[in-house]
Amino acid sequence: MRTSEPEADVIDRLDAGEPPRSPEEAAARVPYERLIARLRDLDEIDPPPGWEHRAVARWRAARRKRRRLVLLGAVVVAAVLIALARIL
Repeated sequence: MRTSEPEADVIDRLDAGEPPRSPEEAAARVPYERLIARLRDLDEIDPPPGWEHRAVARWRAARRKRRRLVLLGAVVVAAVLIALARIL
C-alpha cells in the first residue's frame, strides 16, 4: 500500500513529534495516533525459537521458485525461437 505525498508528510510530522498544521491534518492524524497507542500497549514478547531459520528457509524457497520460473520462461522462449527458425 502506497501513501500519498500529503499523507506521508502527515506521518513524517507525527513521527517527528510536530503538532498538526491544520484542523484537517489533526483529523487525518487520529487513526495513526490510535494505532500508535495500541502498539505501545502491546506486551513485549520474545519470538518463538527458530523463527529466523524458518524465515530464511521461506526466503530461500521463494528464491528457488523465482529462479525456476525464470528458467522455465527462458526454455519456452528458446523453444519458440527454434520453432520459428525451422518454419522460416
